Amino acid sequence: MASKRSVAEEKRKFNPDWTQNYFFVEEDGEPLCLVCKSVLSVLKGYNLRRHYETKHSQEQSLSVSERSVRRQALEASQCSEQQLQTEKDSEKATNRASFLIAQKIASSGRPFTDGVSVKECSLIITKSVCPESYGKFSGVALSRRTVSRRIRGIAENLEEQLIEKSSCLEWWSIAMDESTDMVDTAQLLVFIRAVDSNMEIIEELMRARLNG
Repeated sequence: MASKRSVAEEKRKFNPDWTQNYFFVEEDGEPLCLVCKSVLSVLKGYNLRRHYETKHSQEQSLSVSERSVRRQALEASQCSEQQLQTEKDSEKATNRASFLIAQKIASSGRPFTDGVSVKECSLIITKSVCPESYGKFSGVALSRRTVSRRIRGIAENLEEQLIEKSSCLEWWSIAMDESTDMVDTAQLLVFIRAVDSNMEIIEELMRARLNG
């Protein structure tokens, strides 16, 4: 008895005629419908034809020339969407990198102007090691003003998360510790330790002024 083969084992290839006949293209090894953007799980002509005849019967009345024009328009639209998505992904990645570096600068107690030096050094490394990615790295914003804005945004987000968490607390306690530093300046630390309804323990250092 012949053994059954999986789709992956059959290594089916995309037939270029399917684009003209059913308005399908291959994307990441899977058939993508240019009309409704549906992705089929099986790369098989029967499945593509069935989808086309069932979902897009209005397209079947097109003449040969009309079908070619329609196909070209759909392919151009798909190419434009892919380019736009690539640009969005690139912008998202550069923004994330900018926030992460700003967070590192803040946690290290470094001046905000260090962001410029970090970018300059990164571009030198990129140009020497992977020049093809130079454009991506150059898009990461790390000016003093940008780093300041990023850190402020991170702080505001953390404050919002803390306020949201505090509204769900079931039990809480306060712990205080007072000491003096090397120049005899008094310092007071106030910790808030709490537990929410899911028994998750939350511990935060309270921000406050000793006087004034």
